[in-house]
Amino acid sequence: MIRRVGGLKMGLLFTALLLACFHSIVLSDFQGDALYALKTSIGAPANQLTDWNTNLVNPCTWSNVFCDNNYFVTSVTLSGMNCSGHLTPKIGVLKTLNTLTLKGNGINGEIPKEFGNLSNLTSLDLENNHLSGEIPSSLGDLKKLQFLTLSQNNLTGVVPESLSALQDLISILLDSNNLSGQVPENLFQTSKYNFSGNQLTCGENSLNRCESDSTNSGTSHKSKIGVIIGIVGALAVVILLGGCFLFVYKGRQKGYKREVFVDVAGLSHILAHRRYMSDMLQSLILYHHKNYRVTNP
Repeated sequence: MIRRVGGLKMGLLFTALLLACFHSIVLSDFQGDALYALKTSIGAPANQLTDWNTNLVNPCTWSNVFCDNNYFVTSVTLSGMNCSGHLTPKIGVLKTLNTLTLKGNGINGEIPKEFGNLSNLTSLDLENNHLSGEIPSSLGDLKKLQFLTLSQNNLTGVVPESLSALQDLISILLDSNNLSGQVPENLFQTSKYNFSGNQLTCGENSLNRCESDSTNSGTSHKSKIGVIIGIVGALAVVILLGGCFLFVYKGRQKGYKREVFVDVAGLSHILAHRRYMSDMLQSLILYHHKNYRVTNP
């Protein structure tokens, strides 16, 4: 009986290990397949992403890919890699992805509607590419999205009304595209927004500005830093000059005291000598006077 129980426990443990391994392999396979499809579709140069290999089971070991402790892919950052292909809808299976950055490439084509399946996405940055077509309304399904950057592309059409439902949105940058029409009113309440460089109803033809004040915070922040550095530098120069002046002043004071001391000492010596000579003269006069009286009674 004991042997049967022991055998049953070993069997269960072995089965659990097999299931864990199977889950890990399946997990790695679908994530790796999606990422490799992305590499292929965006046309990554031969010298980029060389370790993105389907023969490697775990994509968490690939460059520019970050995973959590359970080996789920959470971040993919492929900025400035001279890619010139298009985006693949297969990336939509990465439900644990929270950061996707592809800015500064030459990616063209449309943004796949499957991007709306990235339910945990908090940051999407496709800035400075050659993307065209409309912004998919499915991006409004990204309820956790905080940062949306689609600046400097060739996007057309309207700004989807669905984006106004993104309650966690902190920054939305759609500037320098070919968008037109009305901007959803709620998007003007976002902490940081930029709709300039389009044919949108904002700015001079609207009560709403095309760009929030916070979009210039980087420039103003640098200006403030420059002013602070200038003030600190000026104070340092003043302190340095003040220190030099104080040093010279104290040096002169010490020299003056030394000179006064020498003069007083010399004067005392002279006065003492004169007093001695006066006493000697008086003694001689007195002595001469006494001798004169003795010799001439």
